[in-house]
Amino acid sequence: SGSNGRAFRLAFAPDSSVYVCGYADTLGYETFTVWRVLATGAMDASFGLNGRSSVQIGFADARARALAVQPDGKVVLAGYESAGFGRDGVLVRFRTDGVVDSTFSLDGQVTLSAFSTLDQLDALALMDDGSLIAGGYASVNSYDQAILVKVNTSGQLVTSFGTTGIASPAIPLNNSRVYGVAVNGTEIYAAGVQFDG
Repeated sequence: SGSNGRAFRLAFAPDSSVYVCGYADTLGYETFTVWRVLATGAMDASFGLNGRSSVQIGFADARARALAVQPDGKVVLAGYESAGFGRDGVLVRFRTDGVVDSTFSLDGQVTLSAFSTLDQLDALALMDDGSLIAGGYASVNSYDQAILVKVNTSGQLVTSFGTTGIASPAIPLNNSRVYGVAVNGTEIYAAGVQFDG
């Protein structure tokens, strides 16, 4: 993973191999990175570069913090990129060969650049219809606000969900963040933290 790297989450692929997501410092920046490990424990040489695929997002550091594996074996990563003094939440989808999937949001990635000056995605779950639910937080009026983001199988925000694809759970205290999401049919569950003050 270069001079600096970290793994955050893992999930099984349909063939019992394992995807691991995080970041690697391989291009002069921290980059969204996914590794694929075979059921034997060996790196999958057919995936990316000797089992690893990294993508630079913009011209700053980016870290993948969560992942979800689709039934067809494609993997979606969720996390953030640094944007000036803030952050933008990002989703990226990779094909089973480790190449960024250009059929997902036209260029393989969804960036929440227009939502707030600082937003981050830390959790991801796949719904039965193939859409994705990501959880995290955004800076709103100088406070962290828990958010859930929904995108369809093409990587487009589902505008019927919350406000233009982004929903904020009604949590009474000032600061809140989502760190985990799970789906049961059409129901979405979120876990996280709230801060008093």
